[in-house]
Amino acid sequence: MSRAMMEIGTEETMKRIALLFLVGLAMAFAQPRQAAARSTRVQHGGQQRERQAAPRSTAQFAKSTAPQPSSALVDPNDRVFADVVYGGGWEMVLTFVNMSGGRERLTLSFYNDDGSTASVPLVNPDGSISAYTGVDVALDGNTSSELVVADVGKDVISGWAYVSLPAGVSYIAGQAVARVKDADGFVISESVESLTNTQDYNLFAPFDNQDGVSTSLVLINPGNAKTANIVLSVQDSSGGVLVRDRFDLLAGTRVTINLPAAYKATAGVSGKVRVSGDIKSLSAICFRVSDGGSFAYSPIFNWSGLLK
Repeated sequence: MSRAMMEIGTEETMKRIALLFLVGLAMAFAQPRQAAARSTRVQHGGQQRERQAAPRSTAQFAKSTAPQPSSALVDPNDRVFADVVYGGGWEMVLTFVNMSGGRERLTLSFYNDDGSTASVPLVNPDGSISAYTGVDVALDGNTSSELVVADVGKDVISGWAYVSLPAGVSYIAGQAVARVKDADGFVISESVESLTNTQDYNLFAPFDNQDGVSTSLVLINPGNAKTANIVLSVQDSSGGVLVRDRFDLLAGTRVTINLPAAYKATAGVSGKVRVSGDIKSLSAICFRVSDGGSFAYSPIFNWSGLLK
């Protein structure tokens, strides 16, 4: 990964920190907290009413003894959460859904941008918080489970997660909700990303850098041995080419590219990004940050997924 790409990723972390101030949050949690029941009276429609929130029920899970990926080969059934963000006011709720009638298992492993193992704070079933590099989760048929990545520490930290599933057809679906809360612990802003496949090696991503919005592209090479050669083309809405670029994405690494910062020709315009890699195991997502204080994930469209 080039130094320029690393600097762009650092800039995106700073944008997230600035976003928290823009939405009026003054959160600097330095110590782990326990989930607790709470009650807050709020004004709604001119009337005061009581709002209740019970402790969230989290999944039964165990520390993983075999974080994935364990080899250079990425199973096409496996999945990725391309962005896992927490701390500095952010928490993330990961939801897994077993769409079958049989018992399913998964291993969730956490990584930093450089591919090193990340130690991530998860809320245990008893409400305490512990750090894990990977966990094993089992879901009974037709059930769903949640894992909470806790808001711990004053700094915003982001990475990614690899979801390893048993070989063959899997019936596990999932989503991740990144969110911030007010001083009373109630959600004031959130955005949802889907559990993505690992075949985003030929994709289109719409972007919009108009009206004070900045779009970023996240790319992950989820394997741990093969470097991916990335070809990137940015086009305006009429199909005119604004940017052509090539770069290497090392095995197991992630890069976050803020489009208007990395490619000046994309500032103030909208269009689409075309990305292709020379290996068939990439994962991607986009997110948008506005000057006014909003944050939202946006989808990508891959040929491998659309044509199957």
